[in-house]
Amino acid sequence: MLTTLLSRRNQHRAQYRWCNFVCVALLVSTQGGSAQEPRTRRIPYTGANIRQQLLPDDQIVQIVREQGAIQFDPAPTAPQLIDWVVSRSDVVAVGEIRESAGVLVEDGTWIRTRVVAVVEEVFKDINRPLRRGGRLEFNFNGGEVMIGKVLVKAWQAPQLHEGRRYFIFAAVNPDTGVMFNTHAPLLIEGDTLISSQDTSDPDPMDGFPLQRLTAEVKRLSGQP
Repeated sequence: MLTTLLSRRNQHRAQYRWCNFVCVALLVSTQGGSAQEPRTRRIPYTGANIRQQLLPDDQIVQIVREQGAIQFDPAPTAPQLIDWVVSRSDVVAVGEIRESAGVLVEDGTWIRTRVVAVVEEVFKDINRPLRRGGRLEFNFNGGEVMIGKVLVKAWQAPQLHEGRRYFIFAAVNPDTGVMFNTHAPLLIEGDTLISSQDTSDPDPMDGFPLQRLTAEVKRLSGQP
């Protein structure tokens, strides 16, 4: 079972990396270059317009900005993390991803990934009423966007695949009304959940049983 799970997870992530490789190869070919690794220029986040910081020979530009991610010490167990995530989420639902794309925001100074999903099941919907079959839109800070022929990256958004089902956790920003993720969506692969965030820090919910997470979420949300 463990071997099968690891195989599925690695296949899922390998598909994402292959898509990135193809996109980069296309980027290089459109610029008349060889199949060499494209040049990446790193620039610090300053709050300035991104377009105005690009150079004529840029291929890939990586924006460097501190994330201020929450650090747990010690690392939580899966049940502890589920409790924490659900408590700070306005929305907990299962949905099928329809769109996922990077967009320029904040007057062109930053990138967000905007995600649209169709709701299949609702467990919690405070401040953002949901219904089955309805539209759910949320955002991630960071992502990728093409500006002319330059691929601009900011942080690393979760790896989402259109047409796949995910467990989604999000909260509404009370000042802007924009909804952001509170945890990387979990890909539903049979009866197992796979983290969509490919980072060096392991996700305790990666590999967690779907039925067990559903039961925990219902309990924490006050559902029978």
